[in-house]
Amino acid sequence: MGKTSVTQKSEEPELSNRKIKHSQTKHSDIPKTLGFIITVAGVFFLVASLFSLLTLVVLQASTGDGESLSSTEMYATILTVTTILTTLAAIFIGIKLIKEWDIGRKLFNVFTVIVIALAWGKYAYQQNEIAKSFANMPAELVANAQQIELSSALTVFILPAVLLVVVALLNIPRSRNALKP
Repeated sequence: MGKTSVTQKSEEPELSNRKIKHSQTKHSDIPKTLGFIITVAGVFFLVASLFSLLTLVVLQASTGDGESLSSTEMYATILTVTTILTTLAAIFIGIKLIKEWDIGRKLFNVFTVIVIALAWGKYAYQQNEIAKSFANMPAELVANAQQIELSSALTVFILPAVLLVVVALLNIPRSRNALKP
């Protein structure tokens, strides 16, 4: 009886070591899941951006004046084109993550920096244009415009937070180990 308890005690640490090693090497579905979500969101925003681009082209053609674009039309065009490019990048990154390739994680890290910079640039431009517009508006309209400004400000703070959470999830060791080089 004494021998059995000694062998049981010596097997217990070995068994617990195996459990630790198994849990550390366990496959993570985080990159695949995030890749799917990123791809679906990318497709959704790509379709919306293409409709936006189509609308801009139709509106420009309907004016028929052949003159250069106004600053508002130029801003809308630049915003739509950058949105199309970022959604195409998101779809590409999402597919790489679904295939569990590490390049998807690395590209998403770069993508996050670029999208946050674009969001802040858009926000700065909008703030400049809104300030110009407020100067000539009656007080009632200024109050309504400030509500729109608030939603824009929330977007510029929420989007980076969401992207940084995804970056954190993709860069935890368990997720990184699940990706192929």
